[in-house]
Amino acid sequence: MIPLALQLNPEPFTLSHQVDMTLNPGTGKLQASDVLSVSRVPAGGVARFRFMPVLHVDRVDGAKSWQMHGNRLDVLFGAEHGALPARCTVRYHGQVPVHGGVTLLGEDWWVPSNVGAQGPCRLTLHMPSGYQGAASGDPAGASTWTFGPLHPGMALVAGRYRVYHFRRQGLPISVFLWPGDPASPDDLADRVDAAIQYFSRTWGAYPYRKIDVLEQGQNTQADTEPSLIRMAPTVLHSRALLDDYVPHEVSHNWWGNAVVGWSSDTLWFEPFAEFSSDLYRLDHHQEAEVRAERHATLAQWTRTYGSKGSTAIARLVSYDGAEVEDVAYNKGCFVLSQLRDLMGDHDFRDGLRRFYATWQGRTPTWTDIEQSFGPHLHWYFTQWLQRGDAADLGLRDVHVAKAGLAWQVSGRVVQEGLPYRLRVPIAVDGLRFQVDTWVSSQAFHVTVPQRPSRVALDPDEQVFRLIRSDTSVKL
Repeated sequence: MIPLALQLNPEPFTLSHQVDMTLNPGTGKLQASDVLSVSRVPAGGVARFRFMPVLHVDRVDGAKSWQMHGNRLDVLFGAEHGALPARCTVRYHGQVPVHGGVTLLGEDWWVPSNVGAQGPCRLTLHMPSGYQGAASGDPAGASTWTFGPLHPGMALVAGRYRVYHFRRQGLPISVFLWPGDPASPDDLADRVDAAIQYFSRTWGAYPYRKIDVLEQGQNTQADTEPSLIRMAPTVLHSRALLDDYVPHEVSHNWWGNAVVGWSSDTLWFEPFAEFSSDLYRLDHHQEAEVRAERHATLAQWTRTYGSKGSTAIARLVSYDGAEVEDVAYNKGCFVLSQLRDLMGDHDFRDGLRRFYATWQGRTPTWTDIEQSFGPHLHWYFTQWLQRGDAADLGLRDVHVAKAGLAWQVSGRVVQEGLPYRLRVPIAVDGLRFQVDTWVSSQAFHVTVPQRPSRVALDPDEQVFRLIRSDTSVKL
């Protein structure tokens, strides 16, 4: 494991790491050395690091002295404050958890980190014959990767895999499947490539030099670190789940990795990934599936939360709790979709391209995201991010009357509770129009050439709202 510099240090310094690791993914036995280069020695000459609790330091070469305190390592460089860069080599070993192989993630404390600027890492991995590994860094030779800038999105996965290598549009795509798994590596590579090409055209160039897709996990689990996607067998064996999961996970290379999400105090990147998946699918002839999922989302919200609502998107700060999928993924996706409808597709995409270009390598807040679209939309972000409820809409006093050779349809769009400022789609048979409302009752009038049979509020369920029976009126 790579030691992780903590905020225990009295002031920031920059680390770079050169790790040589021997790992047995079958037993979890790990032995490694890490050459640590420190940009400036902290006050008092002491730098503090931490390890996974299961790892143990054998010795530290090149330091004046060192001492372990539980799983914290104190290294005394013996130099004056502000001295030139110092270097030491930490040698350590241990037994890491094994679950069908070994997975080491940033939050496991194998990612270099400190309170100042973060430095690069070079990792070389040695394993027994029959094992394969993948990491979220850039390839730098056989079983060697470089990482930078460094953050907890780093990952190393190793186990018994059959590896299939492809090259699509010049980009290496590697698929790691468990031996004997019936999933099609060609189909998976094609799906990943199609999503990468689409998002590259839509948001900006793919930010990494390769992408790996690994079979791992259980149930319908899928996760993405930079240039590395992990998917459970249940996902790999379902075309319907792949249709949804692949674009979502691929898009995280833009939203959450290139534009950094790990250090954010919100889950802003999950609405972006979920919306990106919907946008991809709408542009790839899956409109019926997306509409069915949107209806299921509104029905689920209505049953679970009703008018009382849930946690506001801006206040959702972790993946803990059952509401994460409902709020961050589903409601958040609606918020971005409605914003696209409000702005128009061209201006909306320009705003997201601008956001991506501006914030690569940095961690935005929701305020920063709002500013990418312009201050005139402050009201929109405020209501949808700060409120935890859904719009509660219905139709009232809908009438039809003869008006010369045509027919006049009138009615009111009503909102229960505190009104939202909305642009509400209305359908009178085949005629579609929109009603702008920010009050509890908003009148509308429309003329149609033939006697209509039905008026429907938000017939395609584009507004995040409760499902009610009075949104469709038969005339």
